[in-house]
Amino acid sequence: MIFGDANVDVTVKWPDAEKAWPGLPPAERKLISSKIVESQKRGTDLEFYLPKRNGVLSDFFGSLNPRVEFGGCGAIKARTMAALGHEVSFYSWVGDDGNGAMILDELSDAGVGTTNVVVSGQTCETYNLFDPRRKRLAFSFWEPKLDFQRFAKAAKKEKPDAVFLTGAHRVKQGLGYAQLPGAYVFTGSFAGHTKKELESKYDNDLSKGILVSNDTEIMQLSGARDPISGMKKLRNDLIVMHGPLETAVKRGSEIIVADTEDMDKTKVKELTGIGDVWEAVLISSVGDIKAASPELIEESMFRATRAAVRRMLTGKFPTKI
Repeated sequence: MIFGDANVDVTVKWPDAEKAWPGLPPAERKLISSKIVESQKRGTDLEFYLPKRNGVLSDFFGSLNPRVEFGGCGAIKARTMAALGHEVSFYSWVGDDGNGAMILDELSDAGVGTTNVVVSGQTCETYNLFDPRRKRLAFSFWEPKLDFQRFAKAAKKEKPDAVFLTGAHRVKQGLGYAQLPGAYVFTGSFAGHTKKELESKYDNDLSKGILVSNDTEIMQLSGARDPISGMKKLRNDLIVMHGPLETAVKRGSEIIVADTEDMDKTKVKELTGIGDVWEAVLISSVGDIKAASPELIEESMFRATRAAVRRMLTGKFPTKI
């Protein structure tokens, strides 16, 4: 059972966007330019969460011959897990529009159960600036339209093999994910959160489950200067971490680490959904993370890294481990 976000990724090339900056109203031009500066200072991928749907940005990115593709942390994980042979029920919402229909079609084609996907309003969009030589910069808006309490009750009653909780990082208020302590809880960019907001988000949504995160987000949550120290500092007993240099799994006091592989960054075709693919393949491959041998965990991390690299180089989702 997977609860969380679905949207379309609207991706344009950096040079095309930069040529069109002068046509933007001052507020949106200032927003984008300030986040470009912030992304350069941080040296990491950055997704900025909009407080509400922004029609100006939608029109702007839509005018630049974008790639419009299936996206959303929850949707990508649901699609990938189903394609890898798992029976998946997805709880989310999409708009009553062409983009929503596309998302539902691709989920159904992969074998995902979509009876619990609500169709309402307009499908959310995430706007991505793409250049293989730069870090990903994105702007997105998502709102939870489903009652998490009802989902939590259903999950406790049905007792699925695994519960995935996604999308909480995209809203600052707590969604209550900590009510399902055995679930996998997934993070995302926390660039827009204050320290107090991040502490509250961790307590309400990320502190009780199997935490799945990237290296930057681990450091943001923990306050540590490196991800391995951050994993040790966070109180989750089980943590899965991926990053551009290394990946790791924490089980109590044990931490299993594997290096990633080099790749030609000039050949990168896609920068969205990379972490989602890595996480889904790792979890699918390793099975019971508590009982798996260290050798299986390390092998599964390598498999997940290869799948993520294929996603970057081809733009395709995995269909087998």
